[in-house]
Amino acid sequence: MSNLTIGLSGLIVAQRALDIVATNIANANTEGYHRQTPMISPVSLDSPYSPSIGGAEITEVRRAMDGLLESEILRNQPLQGQLTQELMTLQSIESSLGQLGSQGLTTALAQFFGDMRELAAQPQSSAQLQQTVWSAELLAEQFRNLGSFLTETSNSLKTEAQDIVSQVNQLTGRIAELNTQILAGVNRGGSANLLADQRDQLVRELSEIIPIQTNGSMNTGSRDIMAWGAPLVIGAHATELTLGMNSAGKLGVSMKDSSLVETNVSGGRLGALIGLRNNVITQLSDQLDTLANQVITSVNRLHVQGVGSSGAFEELTGGPVDSGVLSDSLPQVEAGSFWVRVTETATGKVSRYEIYLDPAEDTLADVAAGLNLVDNLTAFTTDSRLKIVADDGYTFDFRPGVEAQPTTSNLTTGTGTAAPTISGNYSGSENTTYTFTIQGTGQVGITDGLALKVYSGGELVNTLSIGSGYAAGQRLAVADGVYVAMSLGTLTGGQQFTVEALAQSDSAGFLAAAGINTLFAGSSALTMSVSEEVLADATLLAVSASPGGSDNLNALAMANLEDRKQAALGQLTPAEHLQLFISSIGQRVALAKSRQESSSQIIQQLENQRNGISGVDINEEAAKLMMLERLFQACSKVINSQDQTIEYLLDMM
Repeated sequence: MSNLTIGLSGLIVAQRALDIVATNIANANTEGYHRQTPMISPVSLDSPYSPSIGGAEITEVRRAMDGLLESEILRNQPLQGQLTQELMTLQSIESSLGQLGSQGLTTALAQFFGDMRELAAQPQSSAQLQQTVWSAELLAEQFRNLGSFLTETSNSLKTEAQDIVSQVNQLTGRIAELNTQILAGVNRGGSANLLADQRDQLVRELSEIIPIQTNGSMNTGSRDIMAWGAPLVIGAHATELTLGMNSAGKLGVSMKDSSLVETNVSGGRLGALIGLRNNVITQLSDQLDTLANQVITSVNRLHVQGVGSSGAFEELTGGPVDSGVLSDSLPQVEAGSFWVRVTETATGKVSRYEIYLDPAEDTLADVAAGLNLVDNLTAFTTDSRLKIVADDGYTFDFRPGVEAQPTTSNLTTGTGTAAPTISGNYSGSENTTYTFTIQGTGQVGITDGLALKVYSGGELVNTLSIGSGYAAGQRLAVADGVYVAMSLGTLTGGQQFTVEALAQSDSAGFLAAAGINTLFAGSSALTMSVSEEVLADATLLAVSASPGGSDNLNALAMANLEDRKQAALGQLTPAEHLQLFISSIGQRVALAKSRQESSSQIIQQLENQRNGISGVDINEEAAKLMMLERLFQACSKVINSQDQTIEYLLDMM
């Protein structure tokens, strides 16, 4: 009987080994499959007559694998998943920006400043005036398009991240189920290799999505999984991830039923999506918004100081301003002042007033109260907007420069009869007050040594001879484009008059921030637009800045913004900043592509090593198949021979 048993054991070994080889061949192209190898060992089938007789059995079916190599693949998978996701998304952004017209924004920006420069060359042209307004609207539209695209991209990344979180929860739930099945199979004494392959493949898929750390056996035990320091799978239990937002609006992950949202995550496709939304898209949006805001602010700060061909205003209404102190609703406003000019239309008499404000203490109502102290002006708030109205027969504006008449003067006291006339366009960069002091006593154009000493900030800037040899009414250059002329008459030494020379009429930045006589509305790429009033009436485009009102100074100043390097733009011009914005996306794509290709090479090398160890070679398995077939046939002959011998012995009996 022992020989029969030996043959039977060999037959069973051959049959099971054939099944294992067939399984290997069937799964030669199955992703994540590890080649199985039966471990055949001799067994003792002792009998009273022949204690050394034995047979064979399969004691174990091993998966062909290198634990260190498998761990290294898992370590590199999250980086590969992250870089692949980043590259795919950045390429999509680059392509979409091109289709939406990032170059169109470059063209629109150049066209706006070009049309403004052309308007400065022909300020009386109605056609050019309308063309410049259209260019401004096109520029705003281009900014809005790109702003909307980045916002939609941010929302899409959030939606995609939510889908990825759902995949993570499905994978961890399935891994926990397989842990249970593997332990149950092992406890029954069976082989759990195929289940372990399924689980390990799910672990690999999970590692492409999030960075994980694993504990436990790769073969027959339970595998626990951690991610970002939190347990996702412990034995048969899986904890779900959720997607959330923190108080700063950043996207992050947290464990189910936990209030802590972790936003500083990286690795895997999920880490890439969160990083792209929180960092890359936010940075691109900030860059675009900074450019849009600077274009809006710099243009508006000049526009509020000018007037269009329709002249000064009878009334103006600003944009909405939140209640409370100005520093909360208009953080760009600084402590300072703005000047308002009030003109009596019948006589042309101009009065200029300075309105002081402190944004940390003043509200919009306080500014209105300050304007109400100005003669012939009424100001009030309506629907959280500042409205300024001139009395009948008066207009107002905020033009800088110098007025024809001195701000203050005592020349007419005593016997003085000569009068000054101020002209020119002030070209200084800072507001200043010129103080003119009479040197000598006598008649203009006759008395020797009669002169004007001109001071600014307490320092002497010029001495102008108005005595013998001076022709009354002749303009004399004071400084920075300002001129003075004296009429015939007498002057007394020590008499003075002052002239307020304004480079800008709003040092606080209040008018532009409050939307008073602005060209653009909004504060970001997404909200930028041309004011409804200017769109409806192009004559409100503030071309002129001098008190005379027939110049091109404001249009020229706005056109020159094209070449001005601004601190808020990193000492770049608007066009240079836009080019940096566009090129930064291409640079990100190039860097992501380089890193992704390098990571892919590493993964491919590891995969090749893994396939060399765990992969199925069809030729090798076919050779094993032939050997096992012969083993099966031989064992069958052993059994058949033993059976014939027993039958022969029985017949003899």
